Amino acid sequence: MKNKKAHTIGVVAIVLGVLSILVAWIPVLGLIAIPLAVVGGVLALIGVVQVALKRQGGWAMPLLGGGVCFIAIVLSLITTSTTSVAIKNASETIEEWRAAIKPTGAKPDAAEKK
Repeated sequence: MKNKKAHTIGVVAIVLGVLSILVAWIPVLGLIAIPLAVVGGVLALIGVVQVALKRQGGWAMPLLGGGVCFIAIVLSLITTSTTSVAIKNASETIEEWRAAIKPTGAKPDAAEKK
């Protein structure tokens, strides 16, 4: 016999995890997904504990909810960190290009005069 409370909590955890995954794809803004996924993960953990204490079936939904929430957290961190690295690399490249190009109205260096 399935534990209905654990099943319901597991479904809520899955829904929160899926919503978190949808938001996690957005760089930087995807960090909002982490608290949502943590709440889902805590609910999944509560569902697993309920199933374990009552020694009944119904492990699937809480475990699936916890897994989806974990994936959402990892995805959010990966997208945000790779975006920040890409922005940093782009800004460094732009600075290198600016340093390599002389302004049009610049005075010639002493080495160029000789």
